[in-house]
Amino acid sequence: MLFRYITKQLLLITLISTTILCMIFWLAKASTLLDFIINRGLNFGLFLYMSMLILPRLLLILLPIATIATILFAYYRLQTDSELVVMRTAGMSNYFLAKPGLVVGGIISIIMTILTLYLLPTSYREFKDQEFLIRHQFGTVLLQEGSFNTIAPGVTVFVHKRGANQELHGIMLHDNRNPDKPQTWLAERGALVTTDDGPRAVLVNGNRQQVDRTRGTFSMLLFDQTTLDIGGTAGEHANRWREPRERYLNELFNPTDTRPGEPNFAELLAEGHSRLVQPLLPITCAAVALAVLLTGSYSRRGQAIDLLKAIGLTAIILIASLGTRSLAVKQPIMIYMMYAGVILPFLISFCYILWPRKLNRAWLGRRANK
Repeated sequence: MLFRYITKQLLLITLISTTILCMIFWLAKASTLLDFIINRGLNFGLFLYMSMLILPRLLLILLPIATIATILFAYYRLQTDSELVVMRTAGMSNYFLAKPGLVVGGIISIIMTILTLYLLPTSYREFKDQEFLIRHQFGTVLLQEGSFNTIAPGVTVFVHKRGANQELHGIMLHDNRNPDKPQTWLAERGALVTTDDGPRAVLVNGNRQQVDRTRGTFSMLLFDQTTLDIGGTAGEHANRWREPRERYLNELFNPTDTRPGEPNFAELLAEGHSRLVQPLLPITCAAVALAVLLTGSYSRRGQAIDLLKAIGLTAIILIASLGTRSLAVKQPIMIYMMYAGVILPFLISFCYILWPRKLNRAWLGRRANK
């Protein structure tokens, strides 16, 4: 009964803390796009859909943190209220006391496994596809007044003012897709439209200035109205190289569009191993935190030092996981460090929970011999 009670409390607090953290980060993201929703006509339903697609990636970051915070808070409170002392007096071992925290860490690890292996690549792939469609179907909506906007690779647009019905005034469009013949288009007004053949820029009353760097010549063309192809067709989207986060595990270890030895191959390999390591973080950090809190010296003044030790050690594990993931792209040997940085702390902490006295004696004996 006691095990079920503590486990349920830990799961409930973890769920609440994760929800609160997700809401905070979601509101921070929403505030940056609020102008597009209110003033520029971006569909609010589409915004919510895009926000939901970011959720798996957000959960991968927040779940380990929420799990650690919950375990530290719950066990620290049990210790300060002397409840752990009563439980030990009743004959409960460290393993029994740590079992609820380890079970919660294991459940969160299972959830993170589902996130990393399926939900993350599925949602991020859909997010990138929707981002491409928004960029080309709602290009006019996303343009910022008085700033340079890159609407396609090599195509930059400056808009002085936005008018009614998505009309643009004071347009300067620079086309550098052909570096030998860059073009600059100036127009009094115009608009960006989407056609079956891809996005087009309709320009009215302006001129085109072109430099031929091969011949060293300059030319200018005046026009009343013209239509300019700004690229980014559906075919380009279908053939684009998918980022590591968009790929499933088998596509990371056995990519069909990237060969061994190419720069991107190492990034795919590092991402694949990271997908296997990340789900182990919650249970590892839970074991480390429990080993510190349950085997520390009891004091009526509290366990502030043990709490700080647990926070410091778990923070080191999380930071080391991120660091080895980044280094693994350039140094493949760091892939082994990714696994070691998660598995070894768990094994050491678990053994310390089971046999704290034996390990302490062994440690003190070695120090005495030195």
